[in-house]
Amino acid sequence: MNIEPFLNKHTEALTLELSHFFQQECPEDLRCIQIMLFRESLPSVPFYIYFLNRFQGSVEGIKPYEPMSKLGLLIDSPKYISQEDTICDCLDFDDEAEQNSCMDTAYEKYNADNLLTAEWFAQCWQKAGGKDFKIPAFLTEEDAEFKPINLKTGKHIKHSSEYSNVFDG
Repeated sequence: MNIEPFLNKHTEALTLELSHFFQQECPEDLRCIQIMLFRESLPSVPFYIYFLNRFQGSVEGIKPYEPMSKLGLLIDSPKYISQEDTICDCLDFDDEAEQNSCMDTAYEKYNADNLLTAEWFAQCWQKAGGKDFKIPAFLTEEDAEFKPINLKTGKHIKHSSEYSNVFDG
């Protein structure tokens, strides 16, 4: 199932929320914003925004939050089956080779959906004015299935030092 139309449907809302986010005053000890994509969250909103200090710890006085939290489902189609349900269906096969093939196909599909969703978020960040935001920001995937996206550039980082050099330790 192609999830792009569902993402595109929410582009304006996410872009608007992010543009309001950019107008907020940032705490002095905020060193980096990390948007985490949780791999098994689709069809729900899979993002959580963390505010990190110079040691990659949470900044005091500002709580992490989920953008578009009132949305509920990012992909609001009854045809979209969650990764968890798909994996459970794979386990119904008696033959181990069929199970493995089914699971490999499922992982490929959901990895592709997560990457597409991450890149969509990066595009919304850019549209909202993120390239001019003064704080470094990166989108990462919880299991590091793809390289983090530098949200200032909208591109995947080439070397991990691009992310790690933002911090002191």
